[in-house]
Amino acid sequence: MPQNRIDQALDEFHIALSLDPLSPIVNVNYGLTLMMARRFPEAIAQMNKVTERDPSFVPAHFYLAQVYATQGRFADAVSEIKKIGADPGSYAPDAQGFIKEMLSTTHGPVPANVAVAYAAAGDHDKAFEYLYRAYSDDDDELLAVIRFPTFDSLHPDPRWANLLKKIGLPL
Repeated sequence: MPQNRIDQALDEFHIALSLDPLSPIVNVNYGLTLMMARRFPEAIAQMNKVTERDPSFVPAHFYLAQVYATQGRFADAVSEIKKIGADPGSYAPDAQGFIKEMLSTTHGPVPANVAVAYAAAGDHDKAFEYLYRAYSDDDDELLAVIRFPTFDSLHPDPRWANLLKKIGLPL
């Protein structure tokens, strides 16, 4: 996925799912790949399939929130994050509420996820600030999110090409 070979990644997930169709993490990662392919309804259905099977599987709720935020569905994103008990706070069901949720995780904010929130909210400068922070902190999540459609609006900015070059990824 980080190499932007989304079709190949989808093919690989079909194989993985044929071998282990009930694996929650394989199903979640397949859902993320569907989102990266801009197949949002399928991505949401895939994540919901996981949450129906196992309502306590945190990654499914977390990444479903990311899918919703990517679509600008911030009320749904905040609602989904609350299902994992990320923070007992009461955040507004809007872009700012989602950003606050991403900033207030139990173990401190994960820069790559905060970048997703800022990009979804349209704050390019803050998104780049957190993307570069993720890069300098060796945040493992950066490679997981770098191809999210949430960042599409950042692509024309020269900072995007510079970041991908630093990471060693193709445009």
